[in-house]
Amino acid sequence: MKTYVIDAILRESKKLKFFIRGIYKGQYPRKELLPKVLKFEQCAFESHKGTFNCFISWKSTKLTKLHAEQYLRFIEINSDVQFWFFDDDSQDLWMQENFQSHPIYRVYKGIRFAASKNDVFRLCLLFKYGGAYTSINRCFHIKLKDLYSEPEKFLISFEKNIYEREYAEDIPIEFRKFNVVQHTLFSPPRHKILEIAINRIVKYAPQYDKVIFKSVKEAIWRFTAPYCLTDAVDEYLTEYGAREVQFCGIQYNNTCFIPAGAEFRYAKSPSYLGGRGRMILDMDRSDYSN
Repeated sequence: MKTYVIDAILRESKKLKFFIRGIYKGQYPRKELLPKVLKFEQCAFESHKGTFNCFISWKSTKLTKLHAEQYLRFIEINSDVQFWFFDDDSQDLWMQENFQSHPIYRVYKGIRFAASKNDVFRLCLLFKYGGAYTSINRCFHIKLKDLYSEPEKFLISFEKNIYEREYAEDIPIEFRKFNVVQHTLFSPPRHKILEIAINRIVKYAPQYDKVIFKSVKEAIWRFTAPYCLTDAVDEYLTEYGAREVQFCGIQYNNTCFIPAGAEFRYAKSPSYLGGRGRMILDMDRSDYSN
């Protein structure tokens, strides 16, 4: 109980720090992304069949001024792409409507951190629809369609985090020590890499359930985030080879960047990266039988 109280105080102090810094740097009030993106509704989405879709999700469509201006420029250079936005409520509803009968939904409900829930959501979303998913704190210097030139393939990029493991021979040698980028994904619908990643999360969920982890970041990165996806990519390449994937260098050939002002989003949604001594998953035990 004492640990949770301390954590709550620290989280609130971090929110206050970002809020004060935001005011000092002229980052408030926040700017609205709509109508440049559409809030996701199934009927509206179905009316855009045949277009290239890019999904984003976060607490709100409002960002700090500088963050929003850069994100809007990113959207504007992709005028041939339809952007769709999910807030927490629409994300939860979508998971319930589309994956309620799949074991991943039980895992999703038990996840304690919003960012980890979002990891699961983006895998499921792209498995069903295909297209692109971009994090709210990532933008691109170039058009997405120029980057994703083979939409029938899964686009694999890397980031410079050392991740020691057994490597599939099909990964270019210069990237074999790095994990796969997971904050931004490009995939056709129902790609096997996404299926493998989803099934790995279900498979290993009992090992994470109700466990107190010294490092929240390390646990989440292995359970739902970059290391999980990297292991799924390795498994896929070992079994199927590289015919249905496309490789794309570090941070999508350095076209992907964190927009200025993005750090102030933590005033709205604190990061889990410094979390210690906490659970990341708390499932109903009966869920293991389903």
